[in-house]
Amino acid sequence: MNKEPVLETYFTYKDYKCCVLFQALGHRCGYVLVPYWHKQYEKNFDDIPVRCHGGLTYSSHNLMGQTSPSWWIGFNCAHTGDIPDRESQMRYFGTNEEDPYFNALNFLSGNDTGFGTVKKLDFCIEECKNIVDQLREIE
Repeated sequence: MNKEPVLETYFTYKDYKCCVLFQALGHRCGYVLVPYWHKQYEKNFDDIPVRCHGGLTYSSHNLMGQTSPSWWIGFNCAHTGDIPDRESQMRYFGTNEEDPYFNALNFLSGNDTGFGTVKKLDFCIEECKNIVDQLREIE
């Protein structure tokens, strides 16, 4: 069962394009478009000196199945201490107790144990802005 991510928001901050995607397993990922003229353009995420939630985990010309000259970098909210957002997952994907995605969330989330926190859309927007601020410092 393959479910495409949902584009939760697309915005511009200080002339940098950003977006947040919600993944079928219940977590969000944030992305920032690195301009072609920036010295971090086409660099691997491991080589870009930017700090963000969980560290950068993505760099590619491809985003949401669309390949272009654009260079996207990003982070995810699926680390230890990140709880899947079951409410949004059910709203976007219509899952229920019979759905294997929902059952995986129940097993992984630890919602009732104080395991961690759900990273909401506002958190991801702020992290994208944080990445942009750092990219502007190293332009």
